[in-house]
Amino acid sequence: MVKSDWGSGDAETVKASLLADIHGTKDQPNINKAVYSKTIVNPALRRLRLYFPEAYRALPGGELTRKAESERSR
Repeated sequence: MVKSDWGSGDAETVKASLLADIHGTKDQPNINKAVYSKTIVNPALRRLRLYFPEAYRALPGGELTRKAESERSR
């Protein structure tokens, strides 16, 4: 699945893409914040937690709410 999502990108490319989704630094589709969180942020948090647990644990304190929401929505 990861290979089909990110093609030939290396681990750092995948991690950067997930972090960009989490922080909302990519161009966001024209959807409201709740939908964006549910469809983009939460899946990115889950993938980051699975593939890059150290980066997941190192997310800044402001991300704690998003992490908690992501874990509750599983």
